[in-house]
Order: sequence, then C-alpha cells, then structure tokens
Amino acid sequence: TYISSGESRTVTVSRDIDVRVRDDARFRVVDVESDVQVSDSGTLAVELENTGSEPATNADVRLTSAAGVLTFGGGTSSTARIAELAPGETATVVYDVEVAASSAVRSYAVTGQVDFEDPDGITRTDDTLSFGVLPQREQHFSVDNVSADLRVGEDGDVYGTVTNDGPATARNVVVRYA
Repeated sequence: TYISSGESRTVTVSRDIDVRVRDDARFRVVDVESDVQVSDSGTLAVELENTGSEPATNADVRLTSAAGVLTFGGGTSSTARIAELAPGETATVVYDVEVAASSAVRSYAVTGQVDFEDPDGITRTDDTLSFGVLPQREQHFSVDNVSADLRVGEDGDVYGTVTNDGPATARNVVVRYA
C-alpha cells in the first residue's frame, strides 16, 4: 500500500492469550548473623524462607560480595545447598567469610540467587536476594605495666599486663615480643 507523505496509518490487532502465573518457590532473607571482624575471618549465617507456594529441592544458594574487602574464602562468591525447602519453611546456610585489614566498619552489600528444582524437576532461579554484612571492628590488645629484670649477658624476665580491648573474646592467645 502506498501512503503519501503526511499521512499516517494505525493498525490494531487483538488476540487472546493465556497467561499463567507460576506458583514457584520464592525466597527472602529472614536473618543475617556474622562474627567476622576487620582483618580476620569468620562465618556468615543467612536464614532463608521459602515464601512461594511450591517446595524447592536441590536449592543452590549463591552469595556474591559487591565489595572487594569482603570475600568468601578469598573469592567474590560462594554457594551452599539446601536439600529441600517447603513453602513457609526456613533454613540457614553458613559461609566462611573474610574482611580485609584496614577496612571500614560499615555494612557491605551482598547479593544472592537461588537455583532450585520445582516439583516438575524444572530448574528455576530466584535472583532477588540482597542484604548487608556489618563486620566488627578489628581485634585490639594493649600492653601496660611493662618492667624487666634484665642484665647484660644474663637471662631475665619481662613482665607486663596484656589487656583484650575487644571487641570479641580472644582464645588461645600467644604473646610474642621482639
């Protein structure tokens, strides 16, 4: 069809289509707990809830750090598995994490996705997980009341008081001096 300049033509086509809303499993972060400190390693426990109306099996929960100072065993991401999670049920997955030295004590962004099988055995993905991880400040110790009974050419002792200034309880502490 020839349309002369300045003319326009609009065509409207109507069709009926069937739309099916899947009742797949969906996930939300219920709780996040971590004992990691700046300049140290620790654990990150993430509790997930299946908010959908279908169960999820073989759910691989992959978390990714958006900040280079928060890593999962040296890498930017890590995956944990939940064998099965029914609708309304929660499960906790635990990851090993590290925070680099001299990092700021602030919340670091973590995103996640869950790859799972639906009741028909079809692999689905929910990539809506997002939360923050707040590390504790770096562990500090102070040494006070230092004295010694050392003499040139003889053995002696050095005395002092070592105080754990926190933020966490220290176990199996070894004191080294130069």
